[in-house]
Amino acid sequence: MERVSGWYYDGRRFREGTVGWEDDVVVEIRSGRARRPLAEGLILPGLWNAHTHLGDAIVTQELKGTIEELVAPPHGLKHRVLAKAKDAAVIAAMRRAMATMIRTGTTGFSDFREGGLGGLKLLYAALAAMPTQGLALARPVGLSYNPREVAAILRPSDGIAVSSYIDWPRDAIEKLAADARRAKKIFAIHCSERVREKIDAVLGLKPAFLVHMVHATDGDLERCADAGVPIVVCPRSNAFFGMTPDIPRMLRHGIELHLGTDNAMINTPSLLREMEFAYRVARMKGGVPAREIL
Repeated sequence: MERVSGWYYDGRRFREGTVGWEDDVVVEIRSGRARRPLAEGLILPGLWNAHTHLGDAIVTQELKGTIEELVAPPHGLKHRVLAKAKDAAVIAAMRRAMATMIRTGTTGFSDFREGGLGGLKLLYAALAAMPTQGLALARPVGLSYNPREVAAILRPSDGIAVSSYIDWPRDAIEKLAADARRAKKIFAIHCSERVREKIDAVLGLKPAFLVHMVHATDGDLERCADAGVPIVVCPRSNAFFGMTPDIPRMLRHGIELHLGTDNAMINTPSLLREMEFAYRVARMKGGVPAREIL
């Protein structure tokens, strides 16, 4: 049995003690320090980063501009840089971002990967050398539907994730979502990040989860709760563009919330930093208990 000692969270508060495991299964939790622990410190379950764009870690310049100017397809800064970047440089940048996650307690992530099949291959190449798990959600290269391209990216990926409903022709995005469902893969989408979007149209795509919902109304959140669709919030990314998610309001509506660090060119992919910031941002809207953030 392997053991670590320190402070662990039992669901209510932190306690000092030892956690032991065998074959990746926790089999012992007790008070007191182990005789020869593997490590000592703060003991937490591995964290899952629910929304990343690791590819844009390749962008290292100072960022100025709006959401549209920096990240919107097809001409936002990140897309222009990625189009010109060499594969080896993108892979190295993603590995650096993954290393940051591992170092800060994140053991897995859900990545919205740009660049079609080629971009997906770069993510897998970066992931192969790292001790972490990645959920790879790909997308077509452009904002149009090509059944052969979609089939090609669905086969090796975990699903499809796109920028937003308003970026796509309606018939194209509906076909994308239908193809993902038919393949029994994930379909996910950003929603109401820049402006409020029509929630019924978005939910009609039957997404596995939505990202952001900064401009959602109470009615929009009620619809999401009724549909059982989780929302991933990314407070640091929103704050970079002068916005804040209303986390307490989302929780009052019974939404299942997750945290993501979003663009690696904007934020370090540390969920510890994201949790701290989420707690502070939530206080601006009335606050939530720290255990809710955990």
